[in-house]
Amino acid sequence: LPEAPAGNKGISLFLVPRFAVNDDGSLGEANSLGCGSLEHKMGIHGNATCVMNFDGARGFLLGEPNRGLACMFTFMNNA
Repeated sequence: LPEAPAGNKGISLFLVPRFAVNDDGSLGEANSLGCGSLEHKMGIHGNATCVMNFDGARGFLLGEPNRGLACMFTFMNNA
């Protein structure tokens, strides 16, 4: 977010769906997101790491602004 503090304290969590959902629940147009490139890494190759491009995509804030890192750790600890 533009007014977020610098560093880890400014990370927010967003949900960016692949498709928009119409009012009747049907799938609408595709959201503007895509995989920019796959990372070349050592170690575990069964889990790809990639660069995602969200230019012009519509996303929805999950939780409170600037609390995304805490939400991510909650998710990882409960997974």
